[in-house]
Amino acid sequence: MFLLFHSNTPNMNRFYKTLTSLLLVFVAVCLLTNNVKAQCGVEAKIIIYGGTATCGYFADTSGFQPGWIGYKYEWRINDNLPIIQYSVPTIMYDQLGAGFNRLQLIVYGTNTSTNDSCIAEYTNIFQATGDAIYPEFDVIVNGNTVTFNGTYKGGPFFGAPSTVLYDFGDGTQSTSNSFSESHTYANAGLKTVYLYVQMNNSTTGGMANGQFGKDINIGTGSSNVEFSFIQDQSICDSVNVSAVSSPAFTSGSFNENFSIAGNAPVNGNYVHVNMIDVPGHDFIGIEGGAAGSSYDLTHYLVKLNDCTIIPDTVSGYVFDDLNYNGIKEPGEPGLAGVIIYISTYCNAESFSTVQAGYSTTTDTSGYYYIHVPHHGVQLSMSLPFGYTLTYPGTYTYNVNFSSGTMHPGYNFGVSALSVHICGRGYLDDNNDSLFNTGDRLLPGVMLTATNTITGIVYHTYTGTNGSYCFDLPPGNFVVRPVNAPLDSATFTPDSLIVNGGTGGNYNNRNFGFRSPVPTDFHLKLVTADDARPGFDFNLTCRLNNTGYIKAKGDLVLNYDPLLTPLSVNPANGIINTLAYTITWITDSIAPGLSANYNALFNLPASTPLGSILVNTRNHYWNFWNIRV
Repeated sequence: MFLLFHSNTPNMNRFYKTLTSLLLVFVAVCLLTNNVKAQCGVEAKIIIYGGTATCGYFADTSGFQPGWIGYKYEWRINDNLPIIQYSVPTIMYDQLGAGFNRLQLIVYGTNTSTNDSCIAEYTNIFQATGDAIYPEFDVIVNGNTVTFNGTYKGGPFFGAPSTVLYDFGDGTQSTSNSFSESHTYANAGLKTVYLYVQMNNSTTGGMANGQFGKDINIGTGSSNVEFSFIQDQSICDSVNVSAVSSPAFTSGSFNENFSIAGNAPVNGNYVHVNMIDVPGHDFIGIEGGAAGSSYDLTHYLVKLNDCTIIPDTVSGYVFDDLNYNGIKEPGEPGLAGVIIYISTYCNAESFSTVQAGYSTTTDTSGYYYIHVPHHGVQLSMSLPFGYTLTYPGTYTYNVNFSSGTMHPGYNFGVSALSVHICGRGYLDDNNDSLFNTGDRLLPGVMLTATNTITGIVYHTYTGTNGSYCFDLPPGNFVVRPVNAPLDSATFTPDSLIVNGGTGGNYNNRNFGFRSPVPTDFHLKLVTADDARPGFDFNLTCRLNNTGYIKAKGDLVLNYDPLLTPLSVNPANGIINTLAYTITWITDSIAPGLSANYNALFNLPASTPLGSILVNTRNHYWNFWNIRV
């Protein structure tokens, strides 16, 4: 409503001017008051509580303002369907996957006095172990009779072990399916004992598992380290751990889901455990040993709250690269609905039925953003059907940030048109530079296709049948072999030019190879495991023929006397425990191919940390048939 006044009296004019000013001030104050949004009184946060074997993730209501209550809680774990709860809002540790989890809590709140309502949200990245099982056991030695008392931590929260099995290390196993066992050995000495535990996860339908092994000193007067007391001092997002054993351990280590080199435990003292800067939980392994005694290992549940840890955010666009130059330019539209996902690896993945991983999708402009932890992860794009990648050279970025800020520019360029280049790598036995029926095919050749405009280089290999293919965005490319699995190899032609500016199929782009070296075996000794006392240790002899002629021979692995051989693959390997050797008669190996010969060992738990293992290998070859 508006009021209109008019007067010719000076005093009245001043009065109405003053009244008008007051009314304007009143209107401005009202407008300002109406635009101030009341603070939501139900702050959404997550806190982790638990004992030594299990834990839960709870909605933290300590920050709720007076008069406010939460009446509905919604949990979102990775890409799973929401979990709705109305009281005691909690999710258990095994509902998170092994690895990094995106966990969101949405709280629906109301003020019982004012009848106001609001919604509060909280999102962070949490490390977890899934439903992996962590078995452990203690022993009481009475002469040659040993009493075993086992337990486990982690695993599916709802359920009981379906399998509990001790391998006593003397060729016998338990049959009672119990954690408590008594076993009498025929002879005193050092025995490696394993405890295996399996549990069915009724939610995932999978079988969670875990295993633990350690050496036991058996006989009158034998000594075995046993942890008697472990506790921690959690300091927000870090932890100090104190362990005590009898007899006192003199050396040891911490083992984590995301391993970080750091401090070792000290008997009876608190030691800081170096852990990644990501909230969540971990069952850290604490192991210790002493001279003349066996090692012991136990797992301890560590709970790390967020303590204002803010995840980083990575963003970018997925766009239709109309000119195939890998740069997002004006006029190039974005693609909606493209999946961008995060993945990584952790130690618990091998035992858990629940794997972590989460994703997001691009919006109508092709834009996406996604949270990442303070740790290295892979950010990948799921290529849309009917498109090829123009930028970057792979579908994955490796990202590692710890600033809690935004990191833009992680773009993916795609094209609806494509260039398909295919051909073979072959052994040019008749030296005619042509692929003929009967020519031997050559696997393992690395080839590159280089875009002559953008300079982007794409890679591929010939497969077991010698064939290769590139699926590329339109453009002009130079294709050439860059690494052939033959010694002193020559090839024809040295390169091929493909003009594919409008896309298309380009087949029979073949490369013929020759080598002056008849047979040459390259032998590598590799392992994917760290040698740890009390655990199994795998060694692989990788034999690669880089010559021109197929051949076979004898392979001899000289292993360190500290190792105890358990099994070999292929099974024709002959173990000689006196000479500490394993000998295989190899199959004939064609040019460019490789074969693996594996041996599984156990490293006794009594082995001092820092011991150096010496393993060597030799191969004695003979000519075989030049033809496959």
